[in-house]
Amino acid sequence: MATPPPTAVLIVGMHRSGTSALAGLVGKLGVPLGERLLAAGSDNPKGYWEHEDVVALHERLLSRLGSRWDDVRALPDGWGESEAAQEASSAIGEVISRDFSGNVLWAIKDPRLCRVLPLWVEVLQQHQIRPVVLFMVRNPREVAASIEARNHWHPLVGKLMWLRYMTEALTASSELPREVVLYDDLLADPIPVVTKAFTRLGVKAGSAISVQQRKVIADFVDVADRHHTTLAVDGSGSELDAIAEQLYESLVAIAHGANRWSSADKIIARFHREWQKNGAGVDAMADMAARIDQCLRSKEADNFRLHSELAAQIRWSEEAKAKHEMLQAENAELASKLAAQIRWSEEAQAKHDALHAENAELTSKLAAQIRWSEEAQAGREALQAQNAELSSKLAAQIRWSEETQAKQDGLQAENAELSTKLSAQIRCSEDARENLEASRKENARVSSSLTAQILTTREMQEKCEALAASQADLQKQLLEQVNKSRCQESALGQLQQEIRNSSTRLEMSEAEAARDHAIQAAKLQEAIERHDRLGDELEKVLVERFALATELERVYASASWKMTKPLRSALMLFRNRTDSSHGPTRKPQ
Repeated sequence: MATPPPTAVLIVGMHRSGTSALAGLVGKLGVPLGERLLAAGSDNPKGYWEHEDVVALHERLLSRLGSRWDDVRALPDGWGESEAAQEASSAIGEVISRDFSGNVLWAIKDPRLCRVLPLWVEVLQQHQIRPVVLFMVRNPREVAASIEARNHWHPLVGKLMWLRYMTEALTASSELPREVVLYDDLLADPIPVVTKAFTRLGVKAGSAISVQQRKVIADFVDVADRHHTTLAVDGSGSELDAIAEQLYESLVAIAHGANRWSSADKIIARFHREWQKNGAGVDAMADMAARIDQCLRSKEADNFRLHSELAAQIRWSEEAKAKHEMLQAENAELASKLAAQIRWSEEAQAKHDALHAENAELTSKLAAQIRWSEEAQAGREALQAQNAELSSKLAAQIRWSEETQAKQDGLQAENAELSTKLSAQIRCSEDARENLEASRKENARVSSSLTAQILTTREMQEKCEALAASQADLQKQLLEQVNKSRCQESALGQLQQEIRNSSTRLEMSEAEAARDHAIQAAKLQEAIERHDRLGDELEKVLVERFALATELERVYASASWKMTKPLRSALMLFRNRTDSSHGPTRKPQ
């Protein structure tokens, strides 16, 4: 057994006829409507249940054909063969393949389907999908009243649109399975009305409805949503009013089971004849209205563009203002930092000056220390020379003493007299020791004392030579000379130790002076480097501040900034006018 083809339910009907309620009910019965549905609007808070891509391609097609949703004129002859129609067919095929591929049953709702139904039938048949048409019909007087309340149009305009939509949809669906649902019946008992229409169309949907679904549907389809009840027929109506009433009566009979399709076809033919006789003026007015609407749309587009540009300019101005304020804050912060930097620089300069003065003082002290070190070095060299001379003299003295010792061996006979002379020599040596200790206190007197001692030694030598003629005198002089030589040797050792101590202190003073000099030089170099860094940072801050000032001057001098005030005034005027008038309405249903 062959698999039946998929079925597409095309929900058609005039705007404000209840097509949204019917489509929403069909969707709640489990029939897919697509995922990309339009959001609800103020004129239809429960949702439009329209595929947004389908609505967009319908509006694009009508616009390219020189028409729109509220145009009462017939579409141009041969419009189905136009390039716009071919592009629309391709777009319809893409929607079907993308959103409904694999579904055995799905539905599409848009009142504009009434006018472009032939295109959908052709595309669906090309895709081996069975199209069925479900009409949503409401009394034309109620439709006209609803459009008048929303759009402030004369009721005749609504009736003419109702006739145009219904006659074109009925003509295009003459060879298709189709059923009619009345708006009054849908509000009274929605589920049986729709399931009965589905059964007649051969659509298997809504056969098993849960209690929860019934509650949801009851809340969705509410009589309270009806705002315009059937109005009395005006006896002074035109021929087109009469045609609309008769066509509606035929559709009511069809919805209730009567086969009145042929009667409806006759009424449609009567509408076309009446339009041929009296429709030229309506066409002219509709064409003028279309041109006015086109001009209005162009002006609205220009107005929207200007509004966008103005909003962009205002945003730019606000951003510029925010940037200016930010720059001012940054400038204030930089000024504060600069003041702090200047204070720090002044403090650093004061510290630098103090360090400079301290360095100058240290330099002076260092120079004095260097001079003192040089003088000490000179004194040390002089002492070393004197020490060398004393060492030479001491060596000579030692040699002489050895010679004297040799002579002493021959003079031991007169020990008593020599002992007396030794005591005298001891006292003399003690006096010489006191003189030597005084010489150590003053380095300048050391040389003089040493010279005096040498002279004394020479005198003793001369006396010793004089005593050589006399053995008694020679022995006496020899003993004195021996004792003096021993005292001189002890004094000389002490003098050498003092010289060594002086040399050690001098070397320590030189090392300490060198360390102080190195420390002060390092501090001076560090102070100079810190001063250079402060100068570089101060110069960088001044350059950044100058750049900020230049940027602010450029912003204030720019043409965009100067234009801000009139642009704001224009935006305020535009907003006031927009608030005092009705904004653009949403696409009518």
